[in-house]
Amino acid sequence: MPARTLPEILTEIRTYLDDPDGDTFTSDQLLVTFNRAIGYYDTVLTTQAKQIFMTNKDITHDGSELQRILPYLPRIVSIERTSSSPRSEIHPMWMGFKDRFKYLGSSILDTNLVDSSYNRYYIQNNQLGSLPTVASGTDRVWVALATPQLHYGEVTSYTTSTKALVVQALAPSTDTEHLGELISQDDSYNEMPIIFHSTRELNTVTDYAQSTRTMTLAFTQETAPSLNDNYSILPRIHPNHQGTLIWHTVKLLRASQDEDTGEAQSLENEAKREMLAYYSDPALTQGTEYVDMTQEWTQ
Repeated sequence: MPARTLPEILTEIRTYLDDPDGDTFTSDQLLVTFNRAIGYYDTVLTTQAKQIFMTNKDITHDGSELQRILPYLPRIVSIERTSSSPRSEIHPMWMGFKDRFKYLGSSILDTNLVDSSYNRYYIQNNQLGSLPTVASGTDRVWVALATPQLHYGEVTSYTTSTKALVVQALAPSTDTEHLGELISQDDSYNEMPIIFHSTRELNTVTDYAQSTRTMTLAFTQETAPSLNDNYSILPRIHPNHQGTLIWHTVKLLRASQDEDTGEAQSLENEAKREMLAYYSDPALTQGTEYVDMTQEWTQ
């Protein structure tokens, strides 16, 4: 199934809700609930498909132990020293974010038997620090990929040589060509799929600079986007599994009306099993462990 644009996703949600004219739910409500559904799925996918839904960012020490990585702090799951010799790795357990907070708090994390030094990481305001102070070298911070609030909007310009896409500041939701808000934080849309409505071309955002509203794309577009072309920022899952998020959204919206959500629950469960089988270790999609995760997920 080809990827849907966000307007198409919202239209499909309306079809299942029997609310084609928006008499019951506004488009804002649909998008907010759709984003809420994605939050549930991010939690499970980053647990069961770590190799797909993780990324890393290198921080280079330059004489100051504090490194600015604000967009990544809430999602840090592991840190490894990449410049020590012999190389040492630091990996907290992948058993819940409570361990991450302990890890970034005060525990001695790594002992280097060569020079008997250790590294202790901590958070100060919006910065990541390490003790003892590191004068040089590089650490790699691994983070769980968390989907930002999705939106659709319009293009301001596109530069083919640099693959730089500048987007417009989103207008109020009364403007039907925009819905949602741009996040005012660098790197917020890194690794996110993007689709252009007129050509149906898909791409991936590799970098986002909020001051200029510039998204750098992974590869050159076959058809260069032009002024006022529409685009959608999409969930980080295969288009075949967008239906899982749609049915979860429908379930949440029906529940808000105290309606029977049995049909939506059944359809979502079937789609969920297919998605987990696609992304995660097959052993995790069977037996008690899978059932327990499902129960926790749908509460």
